[in-house]
Amino acid sequence: MNDAIKRNAIPAGLIGAGITWLVLGRRGTDAAIPEGVADAAARAGETVETTYRSYPLTAGVAAALAGAALAFALPMGERERRVLTGVGEKLGEGLKLTAKGTTSGVKRATKQVAGRARRQK
Repeated sequence: MNDAIKRNAIPAGLIGAGITWLVLGRRGTDAAIPEGVADAAARAGETVETTYRSYPLTAGVAAALAGAALAFALPMGERERRVLTGVGEKLGEGLKLTAKGTTSGVKRATKQVAGRARRQK
């Protein structure tokens, strides 16, 4: 089980955070969390902390992606609609132009390399 947690540190950490949240939210109630679950949550939390210390950039990117996923899952409010109207279209147009420029650059470079290879024969 420890190997699975190490290989999947971010999901394990999220599970650990969820279980911790569940445990803290149920304080004062009769509901009990099995000891094995609490131990697994603690280990997952330690693994996430170790991963963050060892790979802070990766952890930051994972946190940003998790935040973006959460943002996309939530409904858009009126203010977001007003601010973001047309942004997607503009972004798409910019990406198309970038892709077109990259494609033509790759084609040009390929022709140059092929021409040099022919001359060297």
